[in-house]
Parts: sequence; C-alpha cells; structure tokens
Amino acid sequence: MENYKSKILLAGVILMIALLVSCTVATDIEDDVFGEIPLTMNLATLEDLGYEVSRVHVTISCGNYNSAQDLTINGSLASGTFSNLEPGIYNIFVEIFEGETLIATGSGSAEVIAGETVEVEISVTLLELTGNLVITIDLSDLLPPEPHHILFLGNSYTAYNGGLNNHVAAIASALNPVWEIDTFANTPGGCTLEMHSTNETSLAEINSGIYDYVILQEQSTRPIDDPDLFYEYAAVLDSLITENGSQTAFFMTWARENDPGMINGLAAAYTFIGTELNAPVCPVGLAFAEVRLQHPEIELYAVDGSHPSWQGTYLAALVIYAQLWNENPVGCTYIPDPSINHEEAEILQTIAWEVVNNY
Repeated sequence: MENYKSKILLAGVILMIALLVSCTVATDIEDDVFGEIPLTMNLATLEDLGYEVSRVHVTISCGNYNSAQDLTINGSLASGTFSNLEPGIYNIFVEIFEGETLIATGSGSAEVIAGETVEVEISVTLLELTGNLVITIDLSDLLPPEPHHILFLGNSYTAYNGGLNNHVAAIASALNPVWEIDTFANTPGGCTLEMHSTNETSLAEINSGIYDYVILQEQSTRPIDDPDLFYEYAAVLDSLITENGSQTAFFMTWARENDPGMINGLAAAYTFIGTELNAPVCPVGLAFAEVRLQHPEIELYAVDGSHPSWQGTYLAALVIYAQLWNENPVGCTYIPDPSINHEEAEILQTIAWEVVNNY
C-alpha cells in the first residue's frame, strides 16, 4: 500500500465533492426560519487510488456559530446533516482520514437560504505521502479560514502596551507558525466610534477592502453613558465595513478598577449591538471580571485604574485570538512582557478560553 502511494504524485490531484444545501421552515416558530445542510460525499475516487477512508470530519461556521461532526460512511458514500441552522453564509471545512493519518483536506462555503436548494462544489486536495511520513504540499491549507488581515479601530485601550493588534498577531504566530497574520490599528486618544466615522485614516483603511475583520472598540464609558450614540455609529461603521467586503467585530472593554459593576452595562450594550449587526463580540471585559473574581492577586490595571497593565493587555489579546479563530490559546509560548510570569500566563490563557466558550 505505501509503495503504491509513494509512486503517485498526489500534489496536483483535486477531488470535487458535491454538497446539497437546503432550507426548511420550522412550522412551530412564526418569525424564525431554520435550515439544514445535508452533505453527501462520494469516496470512490479515493478508493480507486488505494485509500481506505476511515473518517470524514466536517466543520461548519457562520459568525460565532461553529459545529462539527463525523460523516457516516456506508460503502463508497459518506453522509451527514447539520440541522437547525439560521440563514447565512457558512464556511465548510473537510478533513479525510485513513486510520489516524490525515490524507486530504478541503474547504468552501454555502449560503443557507429559506426555501432554496443549492449545489455546492468543495475542492479537496490530497496530501503527498512518502512512506509513513505525511507532508503537506499546499501550506494554504494550514491558514486560518479567517482572518488573515485585521484592522483595529479604537483608542488608547487598544494602543496601550505596544498595541493590542501586535500582541494578537504574535499569539497567532506563536501557536500557528505557518500563519501569516497582518494587522493595522488606528487608535487616537479618547476616540469614539462617532469620531472614527469621519476619521480619514479609519475610512481609508475600511475602504481599502483588504481586511477580513475590522474590530471596533468604543470609548470606555460611552456604551453606558450614551448607548444610543454607540449603537448609531457602530451601525454606521458596520455598514461601511460590510460594503467593503469585511466583517465587523467588537472589542468589549472592561469596567474601571474602582467600579467593577460597570461590566454589566458594558456587556449588555456590546452583546446587544453584536446581535443586532450579526457581528462577533470579543468579551474582554467579562474575562477581566472573571480574573478579578478567581485571581484577585493578578493586577490587570495600570496605575490609573482604567488602562490595562501588561497582564490586562495580554488577557485582551488572548480573548480576541480565541474568539476570532475559535482556538484554545492555552500553551501559547508568547508572553509580551517579563512582568507576566508563566503561572499568570497560564491562568490568563485558561480564563480567556473559558470566557469565550461560555459567552
């Protein structure tokens, strides 16, 4: 078997898989329409090449939603169904195994639309095998589905301690060295989303259309003091962002050190606008609250009780990484400053992942 495989040049072999995407209306719910993605994959081509497929693992995602399952293999067909899906565009990622060995991967997308059935083709690329060693030919398979390019729009909360965007990129690179993540930030002091809506740099970056995500951070008290303005200009910026092919995300800030109850209003406001605009929210403020509850000995604030310490910035970066890539940051070797010891780093990594999952 291995000699047979080693003689085949697999790098250029592409399999095309047809998936049916359809929607059904839930009759017991008047206002909501739910759909399903039934998947059927013909494994005959792989079998002809001498493979014995043991597992087909499929992951779908849309915004904050993620779901995964192993398809049922019956003869040359693998099939399964993702149900109770809200309408939207779903990313699809396929992994095919022979025993414990990953032999092929693929990705694509499908839009769930009420009352329609769509046929989707997913390209699956075989991985080259030499003896028992699996070598990935196309490194693009290892890149995150999104984001590669991220724009941060905020103020000093984002800019503090060398730039939150730089630490997010460093965490991603440490955990996934083959990823190429580019970030840019525009963070004038005290800037609100209202100000960003007329800021020439912010508008130019949004209009460039190069970003997968644009992360919005509102001025620290506006979501509580004037939520209507927060919602209004979050919507204005979201409209510009989506028109240019990017996805909006929100950076939920934290309560002031001397007013921990602020987090209730902040969390409510960010969660509301995230839901209204179908945009993911990075629950940094909730992670701050959880660290203060579980480990009050960890200082998350600078001396002014408002801006983040190095520990606070690191926690924020971990939460954003965990939310945007849906990956556990525990074990990350990147620690941005010597003031953070390894025990603290592990605590912050663990709580960041727990908060993102619970949120």
